[in-house]
Amino acid sequence: MQKKIHLITLSLILIGGIWMTRCVSPYYGTARIEPGWQLDTGLGLHTTLIPVLDGGDPVYGVGIRCDGEIGYGLDKYVKPYARAALGLNTAYIGYADIGLGLQVALPVWIFTPAVKLEINSTWIQPTFSPVVLLGIGKSEWVTLGAKTYFFPFADSNYPRFLDVFTTVHISPRWSIFAGAEINSFIDTFEDGNGYPFFTVGAGYKFPPFRGKTRI
Repeated sequence: MQKKIHLITLSLILIGGIWMTRCVSPYYGTARIEPGWQLDTGLGLHTTLIPVLDGGDPVYGVGIRCDGEIGYGLDKYVKPYARAALGLNTAYIGYADIGLGLQVALPVWIFTPAVKLEINSTWIQPTFSPVVLLGIGKSEWVTLGAKTYFFPFADSNYPRFLDVFTTVHISPRWSIFAGAEINSFIDTFEDGNGYPFFTVGAGYKFPPFRGKTRI
């Protein structure tokens, strides 16, 4: 009975974390799309903010997160994908971050501009997050990106966010990510009342699988 209570408590904590966590989600992949199945994983250190339901000050914390994104490149232009993350931090015992989306790329010479259109879990409601990517290099040794958030059910005074990030691909399989939310750093350094959001981490890309699948 006690184990069952602990399991239920942990489940509620994770479910609460899905809808109550503000953070910078890392991207260890590339703007370039390869045909077939693709899996990117990573481990990172990041800051989070947990809103308090009774109206008090939100709880700011630092912790680790494990990320995974799986997608299927229909060709070199289109890839539907799903991603998820689990983590622990000083503000919350556990949380989850999930997203579903579509990536579209247009490789041109040594550049690959791309857009990701994603529905994810941010703050206390479903969020639409367009992501703009720019891959540099024929083998894409660096990926630059910017991500913003739209809250369909929020009022006009809801805060706006802009994440900017860089992913350096140090080998065909390994990458390093660094990203930050711009407004949070501006508020922190200007008046000291902000909560800076950032994420740094290392990622691993599994080789694309192009084999036929049976339905």
